Amino acid sequence: MNNQALLNLNFRKLNIFFFSLLSFALFAQEAQVSKDKADYYYDILGQGKVGFLSPLAYGSNFIADGYDTWNGVNIEAQIKLNHKLLIGLQLQAFKGRVIDQELVGPIDASGMTHFFVTTGYSLLDKKKDIQLEASIGLGSVTLRNERDFRRFNDSGFALMANLNFSYRLNYWLGFYVGLQNNWDFWSIKRPSELDDVFGNTSIFAPSFGLKFYVL
Repeated sequence: MNNQALLNLNFRKLNIFFFSLLSFALFAQEAQVSKDKADYYYDILGQGKVGFLSPLAYGSNFIADGYDTWNGVNIEAQIKLNHKLLIGLQLQAFKGRVIDQELVGPIDASGMTHFFVTTGYSLLDKKKDIQLEASIGLGSVTLRNERDFRRFNDSGFALMANLNFSYRLNYWLGFYVGLQNNWDFWSIKRPSELDDVFGNTSIFAPSFGLKFYVL
């Protein structure tokens, strides 16, 4: 399958996911019993997100130059310490096809997983349906490499920063759009002259999906 066919396939999958998500959200909103805003319960214990991830590697490094990255999944869970501060965990996973084996090595494809411990801060008043949150996190990144049914991993340390917009539809459901950047610092054995290529990578990782509230 050529690159254009892959792009068309990913675009169709994105459209199917988006319209399914929108239909489910509208159905949930219609099913919710109408209540005055004054009766709306906003003091939640926590929240979670499940969404569609569309990563884009950039810069001059082995991920940006050596891989055709595919869409993936974003999963988050947070608890509220007070009406402004949140802590939680985040998992992002996607795959990529090697397009430059001279740069990357004899690898067919790789799966990348980011796992973060996060701290978030609400930038808007807690009694708003529209929410804006900023988060930072630290954690790990793992690259699971595949070649002729053989598998081996590379790993490293990772940082992230995230700006997250969400709209609450009812007591327990909303939707979100997240703009995130990941910075990865790899522990890959390499000669010093290749530090710029294999030492660190950057990935812009926007996502969108459903947001769940725990009361």
